[in-house]
Amino acid sequence: MAAPEDMQSTAVSPETIIARIDRLPVTRWHVIVRIIIGSATFFDAFSVLSIAYVVPALIGLWHIDAKDIGLLFAGGFLGQAIGAITCGWLAERVGRVPMLRASVLLFAIMSILCALSHSYDQLLAARVLQGFGLGAEVPIAATYIGEISSTKNRGRFFLLYETIYPIGLFAVGLVAAWLVPNVGWRWLFAFGVVPAFLVFAMQKYCPESPRWLASKGRLAEADAMLRKIENYVSSYQQLAPISTLSVAPIPTVRSRVSELFGPGYKKRTFVVWGLWLLSFFVTFGIAVWMPSILHTVYHLPLEKSIQLSLIGTLSGLLGCFVMALSVDKIGRVPLFVFGFSLSGVSLLGLSIYHHVPLDIFVMTTAVAYFGANITSVGLYLYTAEIYPTRLRAIGTSVGTTWLRLGSIASPYLVGLVLPLYGISGVLLMFGVVAVAGAILARSGMIETKQRRLEEISP
Repeated sequence: MAAPEDMQSTAVSPETIIARIDRLPVTRWHVIVRIIIGSATFFDAFSVLSIAYVVPALIGLWHIDAKDIGLLFAGGFLGQAIGAITCGWLAERVGRVPMLRASVLLFAIMSILCALSHSYDQLLAARVLQGFGLGAEVPIAATYIGEISSTKNRGRFFLLYETIYPIGLFAVGLVAAWLVPNVGWRWLFAFGVVPAFLVFAMQKYCPESPRWLASKGRLAEADAMLRKIENYVSSYQQLAPISTLSVAPIPTVRSRVSELFGPGYKKRTFVVWGLWLLSFFVTFGIAVWMPSILHTVYHLPLEKSIQLSLIGTLSGLLGCFVMALSVDKIGRVPLFVFGFSLSGVSLLGLSIYHHVPLDIFVMTTAVAYFGANITSVGLYLYTAEIYPTRLRAIGTSVGTTWLRLGSIASPYLVGLVLPLYGISGVLLMFGVVAVAGAILARSGMIETKQRRLEEISP
């Protein structure tokens, strides 16, 4: 099939590559890629939170206490932090897709070792190693999806993909509610091997990011990939003319991590690090501890504890959909402030009136989790928007390291605070952190709604 007419006379440059990406409607290719990458992200989330539903079964089996539980949670997040930084750096050099395939294969293989663990120490070591792959997949996938999206509907397209992560968090609870009490905890980890088969689909259907190729001067490869998509689209609708007027000149230079702290990006970097830390301190603190709190503090049976914790997970999923469907209309900053504030007010109120019936406790924490997930899912979109292509993967990956640090500190601190100050002290800690997040979002974020990536980050 012939190339679109305007490409027959348009020279290929980094600027024309960006303009051609920007004029594309959502095609069948976009949908296929989003499904494949989304499936990997689904199992990433499934594997990350599986430990929360395994731990209640291990408390009596291996005689572990609150500090042991906190360390087990924190160890997995430590591995994720190291994996995010290492693989994010490599993704800037060897490409987004090769590192995506490597990260998925790694966490799938390590899921088997988790399932075969026969002691606390073995499981702790396996979770740390599994974290390398889990920590790398999500930020690199977020970078890739953001780079193939057009400006007009970038927020909606990206976040509808990203909602697969909370769906994975919900699914693991749903599966665990029946699987762990009836079949055993090992089978929950065994599910994590499934994404290994997605590596073959990535190889076939997921070409390298054309934005990344253009930034590396590999224009022929980026041009060939876009021509295939343009030929497909032009067979059923006319493409808009190519316009590079709003595209700033794109340097094909080697990325340097030090640029994150340069004059143009230093403030953005520190603000987004703070947002990652505060948002996931609350999000994962609630998510990983809720089944154990219901089981140990409220003395509910294991199966009932897991079932009730699903209410919060479902509420968080709803928050992600609200963010996805409204972010391109309302904007990033107002939604972040709203999410943090809703979470903070709910948790602070519950810390004061914590002697409430169980159903009110569960529903109030679900409201807090709704707000927390608005910010946590939005951060993947926002972080990928505020850095240029040469820094996008490493910037997003380093940003998510603060997610891991928050996720390490949060469950571990709960393990220390809960025996000393009870559930009220835990809720107060989460509430104060969420309010701090609202203040930081209001004072430090920039609005990126309806702005081209190259305009936001030259």
